[in-house]
Amino acid sequence: MKAPNRIDVHQHVVPPFWAEELPAHGGDPSGWYSPDWTPQSAIGFMDSQQIDTALSSGHSTLSSLTAFAGVGQILHASDHPYAPAKVSSAFTSRLDSYSQMTDEDHDAINHGNAQKIFSRF
Repeated sequence: MKAPNRIDVHQHVVPPFWAEELPAHGGDPSGWYSPDWTPQSAIGFMDSQQIDTALSSGHSTLSSLTAFAGVGQILHASDHPYAPAKVSSAFTSRLDSYSQMTDEDHDAINHGNAQKIFSRF
C-alpha cells in the first residue's frame, strides 16, 4: 500500500452522544443516518483513503491548522444546509469563540478567503 499523503480538513467525528441526540433535534435533513463511529473506524477509513492527517473544529485543531497553513488558506465549512441549523450554528459559534485570532482572521476564514476563490459569486 502507498504511504499516506493526504490531509482530510473536514473530518466528521460522530461520538455516541451526538448520534443519540441528533434525531431529537431534527436529524439530518437529507435523511442520512448517523454511522457507527469509533476512533478505530475513523483510522481504518483514513488508511483506506491514504489520509495521514484529519482536522476538525476544536480550538486545539485551529491552532495547529493556522500554524501549519496560515489563516489565508483556511475556509470554514458549516455543513449547512445538510446539518440541522442548530448544529451548524454551534460549529460557527465555536469557531467565532476562538480568541487566538483577530477579527480580520475570523472574517477571512468565515467568508473572505472563499470570496477570493469564488469572486464571481
